[in-house]
Amino acid sequence: MSTSRSIGREQARVSHGRILQPWTLLGIVLLHVGAGIAIWYGASFGFSWRSIMLTGIYTLLTGIGVSVAYHRMLTHQSFRTNSKLLEYALVYWGGVAGQNAFTWVLNHRSHHEFGDTEHDPYSYYWPYHGGVRGFLWAHVIALVYTFGRPAKYASLPRSDPYYDVILWEQKWHTPIFLSGFFIPAFIAGWEGFWLTFLRVVYVFHVTWMVNSVCHMWGQRAARGIIPGRNSLFVIVLAFVGEGFHINHHLNPSSAYLGWKWWHFDVGKWVIQLFELLGLVYDVHRPRAPSSG
Repeated sequence: MSTSRSIGREQARVSHGRILQPWTLLGIVLLHVGAGIAIWYGASFGFSWRSIMLTGIYTLLTGIGVSVAYHRMLTHQSFRTNSKLLEYALVYWGGVAGQNAFTWVLNHRSHHEFGDTEHDPYSYYWPYHGGVRGFLWAHVIALVYTFGRPAKYASLPRSDPYYDVILWEQKWHTPIFLSGFFIPAFIAGWEGFWLTFLRVVYVFHVTWMVNSVCHMWGQRAARGIIPGRNSLFVIVLAFVGEGFHINHHLNPSSAYLGWKWWHFDVGKWVIQLFELLGLVYDVHRPRAPSSG
């Protein structure tokens, strides 16, 4: 009987994301240590404009990789591409950001399907009902635990239009991620290498802020009880449009997160450019005017 209860508790912890993943935790810690060394290096020796500009370009491209490729293209299929080269290039930059396409897509689809329940992998409201603990869980702590997905999201169906590119990124994830260190180091030496740690940690945190900050501060939805807010703070820091979080929850399939033409959503403008060049099609527009 005690064995049965023990197995039941173990299954519950797995389904609720309670099994610690030490290698993930170690990786996050080491990246932050590297970012700290980068700050010391810059304060001691300074950084050249070349290395700073290179890091800025990588920050822009990896932000586009996460938001345009992983989020809008792979997860929500908000547009389709006419170019396999473009498709793989966008996903490559998401991998350089240090984020695995396979788990990213399945976790985010679960987030929309099972928001704020035990099957939501990074809810601000579950299991801690908000507050500081909810903030920390949604921001980073949930990432270092397993997440037992419901059967529907336990694997990627072969019918998924992006099945091949998602599995390609998963297979080559480590070399893709490490290329984001080696190439800047080759171009800019130690400056490029250490600044990469700062770039990775920055993109990590602005991505995580969508799950944490955008549930605590900012503009709420004008109607209904919908989690998430539009946060000016995240809109500026994330720059690719992810800070328009309530817009996204109101219309998840939209390729535009900033709905009005003047909304600061670099990802939207990139998609518009691709569409103008004939590289993408079937771009999903917002169904309703923005509430903000």
